[in-house]
Amino acid sequence: MDSIAIEELAYALRGVSYPAQRWQLLAWADYNATGGRLRDAVWQLPERAYAHLYDVHDAIHAERLPPEVPLTVIQPHRLSREPSAEVR
Repeated sequence: MDSIAIEELAYALRGVSYPAQRWQLLAWADYNATGGRLRDAVWQLPERAYAHLYDVHDAIHAERLPPEVPLTVIQPHRLSREPSAEVR
């Protein structure tokens, strides 16, 4: 999905009084006839209070980042057998 510019988001959420809950953002997005990717982005926001428009913008872009994958350390393979004296 494309990046959402702050200007697009400001237009979609015009009228919102901050701090605002997610449901308020959704209500204003619907009121302003926001559709498509902007509405989908607002729907995907986590339930919490948003302090200002930039907080919403940051949350939208943070949600699109892939989850952090923990680094797994793989031990190198070692031969554990010593050459036996029996095998010649």
